[in-house]
Amino acid sequence: MSEKTTWEYLNKLNLKFNEDNLHKIEYRPFDERFIYYDCDFLSRPRFEIMRYMLKNNISMNVCRQESTFNFQHVFASSIFTECCTISSQTKEWNYVFPLYLYEDEESLLNWQKYRPNFNTEILAQIENQLWMKCNQKAKLEESLLSWKWAEFTPTDLFDYIYAVLHSRKYRETYKEFLKIDFPRIPFDVDRSTFWYLVEKWRELRLFHLLQHPKLSEKSDIAVYSWEWEDVIAFADYSNNRVHINGDKYFDNVPKEAWEFYIWWYQPAQRRFKDRKWRKMTFDDITHYQKMIIALDETVKIMKLIDMINFIK
Repeated sequence: MSEKTTWEYLNKLNLKFNEDNLHKIEYRPFDERFIYYDCDFLSRPRFEIMRYMLKNNISMNVCRQESTFNFQHVFASSIFTECCTISSQTKEWNYVFPLYLYEDEESLLNWQKYRPNFNTEILAQIENQLWMKCNQKAKLEESLLSWKWAEFTPTDLFDYIYAVLHSRKYRETYKEFLKIDFPRIPFDVDRSTFWYLVEKWRELRLFHLLQHPKLSEKSDIAVYSWEWEDVIAFADYSNNRVHINGDKYFDNVPKEAWEFYIWWYQPAQRRFKDRKWRKMTFDDITHYQKMIIALDETVKIMKLIDMINFIK
């Protein structure tokens, strides 16, 4: 170990371990790890932003610029995220946008003290465009989708933005602009288009967070029929099967899910390549199946969204 200007390890040796500082972190899309989150221990904890993810919240993670691939740099999370979650390129580091902000520790327990992380002037413009008001006191996951003609919530607006950023038409139309700055979101849509995108992409956000009810149902996708302590020797794909050791494989893995990209990262492939020679656990098998279902649903919903003409 060597000392850095932002991390002097000799000064860290006197710190006492506190189990409460262990938190989940989105290391890469669909790849959760653990972090010891202590501002006195970490080099760049970014507490000014990450403190908003200590409790019930969601964030949108995007890059400001693209230096390698065309725009596919977006992912939702409900936990801490690493600076390279959606790209490890220096120019493409991860920017975290929490949906809700709170002022102090007390407001963690009081939803009335939360406020949505939206620019008030832009929000007013969106309200005027949609002829609806944003219910800024709505709780996370609270939606007015069933009303559709009255108000919308911060979560509804989050899901609309998430839908736009996953539109292949949007990505192609604004390809050159997305290379040089943060995505700009078009809001000149009618109410029916707004609510359609909210509805469809609420599904996707829940799939990406691995919280969708469908993920708890029995499925014939990515079925593994062998011992769960098998060692991961490789990850090869053929005939809708992901082979991981000899004749051991996950069956019925859709090709589009296997090849799906978030940035250069292919979650279905990297999951095993990053864990080579490790024994699989039951949780590994369950997680992989949920991830493949989520990726398969992502492909399907992106196709549905591309059927809607909301790009001017």
